[in-house]
Amino acid sequence: MFVQTHREINQKLVAEAVRHFPEGDSFVELYAEREISVCISPSVMKKASSPKPIRLLAMRCEKTCRIGKKTLDIRHEPDTSTVRFLSERPPAPLLLADPPRSGLKALFPLFASAPPRRVLMISCHPMAALRDMAALVHDFGYVLKTVTPFDMFPQTHHLEVLAVLDR
Repeated sequence: MFVQTHREINQKLVAEAVRHFPEGDSFVELYAEREISVCISPSVMKKASSPKPIRLLAMRCEKTCRIGKKTLDIRHEPDTSTVRFLSERPPAPLLLADPPRSGLKALFPLFASAPPRRVLMISCHPMAALRDMAALVHDFGYVLKTVTPFDMFPQTHHLEVLAVLDR
């Protein structure tokens, strides 16, 4: 599981992200390397970019999450498999993504076939985020609602951003 070193700022980022979740709706979290969404919604599909976060997330859920009737589907698979899996289902009300610097490009077929109503994108690379936001707006009909910066690493040039886009 990926957790930022600046705990206080990370908590603010998580709180801001959660503020934009549709009430009671299910959602999909892709590139799930943060502790954001494990127990928020009745139905969650998380996809991590490497197997280690998947193992840690599964262990954490067993120990600390009260899932009850909630469904938590945790996967580690190529982006193409995730796009195929999600495209065969109704569009998710919310997609939460924290992609690597390479961005969301591998997921663009999903936005064409089963576009979620809302996208929350977290990025540690503002220029990569800008590139992805531009594609979501111009190519897939999303409207950029907010972009919130988080100075996760004070006194460095690194900046996390949270973008909210609606369709």
